Amino acid sequence: MGLNIPMKLCMVNARVKAAIFISLLSPLFGEVLSGSTPPSEVIANLLAFPLLWAYYGSGLLLFRELWVRKNGGSLSLMLFGAAYGVIEEGLFIKSWFDPNWPDLGVLGHYGRVAGVNVVWAVWLTIFHTYMSIWVPVILGVLIFPALGKESLLSGRSIYLLLAIFIGMGILMFSLLNPYLPPVPQYILAVLIAISFIYLGTKVREVRRKSSWAKRYPFLFGFSFLFSMFILFVMVPYTSIPFFIPVLLGIPIYLLFFWVQNAMNWRERHLLLLGSLSFWLLFMDFVFSTMGYPLELPAGWLTFFFIVFLFHRRYGFKFLVMNR
Repeated sequence: MGLNIPMKLCMVNARVKAAIFISLLSPLFGEVLSGSTPPSEVIANLLAFPLLWAYYGSGLLLFRELWVRKNGGSLSLMLFGAAYGVIEEGLFIKSWFDPNWPDLGVLGHYGRVAGVNVVWAVWLTIFHTYMSIWVPVILGVLIFPALGKESLLSGRSIYLLLAIFIGMGILMFSLLNPYLPPVPQYILAVLIAISFIYLGTKVREVRRKSSWAKRYPFLFGFSFLFSMFILFVMVPYTSIPFFIPVLLGIPIYLLFFWVQNAMNWRERHLLLLGSLSFWLLFMDFVFSTMGYPLELPAGWLTFFFIVFLFHRRYGFKFLVMNR
């Protein structure tokens, strides 16, 4: 009896440490390493990252907990990530609707239909699914394999995090962007978010014995983000109709999560390495040439730290082909 108490305390501490660490990954990847809130801004404004952590971290832990408790697979994680993206960009920040949102650039008019920045809405839903939810969850399994799909939250902590998440959302809605979206379109965004959450609790992982992506998960991961870059960052500056990146991007996005049904955790971690190799090595280099010099060391150091974590767990026999 007496020996069980310290063991339980150690397990509680391990869960708390894992929850804190994983929650930090969401704002790190979703904001800092994505160029949205570059390291120089985090250093200049000491409140920036704690506020981002409060929102991103609480949202990640809540959706991860829902995913774990529903025994979800890769498709349910995709749907929960999509719901998070809709809630942040559509409901709280309202960048789905505001044509003058600072981050939009050309997407403020490319693909704007019926008061909605359609291409931006699709791209940011994909982006947040991947960067704000999927990457921290999959990386969390690499860092804490024993707690990979274990519950990290108690009942009280869930209510506390929910209060923080909603409270930060209300602050963003009222203070970050005063734009008032059209009511029918906003209601539609609410229904989309609810639908994603509902479907995420119902969909079950379809076990598949083989997949061509299993042989080259690193290359497949790299190709996924590279294609997203071409479709949603490069194509809008061309004369190609806006519906083309939408019609191509969504199936590629679905495929990225579908092929994971046939993957084990090692293969998913190779997928993670491949996709992040494009973003952290290439995109953060690009950001460094655009006036954010700290993006390059931050991105490259993060990538090679993940490589180190992979080596520590699996060894260095991975490179491109999964052997």
